[in-house]
Amino acid sequence: MKKAHFLSLILLATISFVSCSTSDSDKLIGTWKITSAMSNESYVQGDKAADIYKQTDEMLKAAYTGVSLEFKEDKTGTMKKEGEATFEFTWKMDEATGKILELYNKEGKMELFFRPNVQGAESLFYMEGIDSAIAAEMIFSQSNEGCVVNLSK
Repeated sequence: MKKAHFLSLILLATISFVSCSTSDSDKLIGTWKITSAMSNESYVQGDKAADIYKQTDEMLKAAYTGVSLEFKEDKTGTMKKEGEATFEFTWKMDEATGKILELYNKEGKMELFFRPNVQGAESLFYMEGIDSAIAAEMIFSQSNEGCVVNLSK
């Protein structure tokens, strides 16, 4: 009986250790959909945001809601919206912090990046225990403009 109990504890400890060692890059693998998009100003100001930002939010929602991003283990991926061209990319995540996710075009030029939109967040997966949701700032590297997006698996 003691032997079975001891073996159960070892098995539980092994499972716990393996599940804790999953990196943010590993969590990213799969297909994600952008479920919402809004301007940074609307995110910060909420209902007090000026009407101009609300109009911007409508354009952002139309442009990005429903866009899917597929991240593959070989660090390649696709970004697409139904009825539009597919953007192929390679990606890189800051393995030390899990904070910055960069997407590069075929020529190796960075197109856009994601960073946590919550001040002090330790990674894009800032909600502990929730690996199927990301709240991030999506920023276009050429213009340095961006918006706040939510992604879910």
